Amino acid sequence: MEAVTDLMPREEAPTIVVYSKTPCVQCNGVKRHLTKHAADFTVDDLTMKGDPDSPENAEKQNKLDALKELGYTGVPVTFVNDDHFYGFDPDRLDDAIARQRRAALYVVEDLAIA
Repeated sequence: MEAVTDLMPREEAPTIVVYSKTPCVQCNGVKRHLTKHAADFTVDDLTMKGDPDSPENAEKQNKLDALKELGYTGVPVTFVNDDHFYGFDPDRLDDAIARQRRAALYVVEDLAIA
């Protein structure tokens, strides 16, 4: 029988970052889905607040401009390492969650062997 590592190659847990705004129904759906499945993710809210010339808003605008350069005209945009996609895509979110879980299983396996 093949070893599990031959069937499922070891990989590091992917980093998940969700770029969103408030209010945003699809953004909320992405965050709710990741939270429901106990994914490790961060949210970068790009909603402009207060003084439009503030350094915080300038940083948010730079990120929005970078997303536009990638072809996105709105949010949510989810990055899973270097892969990215727009909107609420449960299949791609589930794939990222599964990859995080596999990486966590390898950590437990390593601790059990040691």
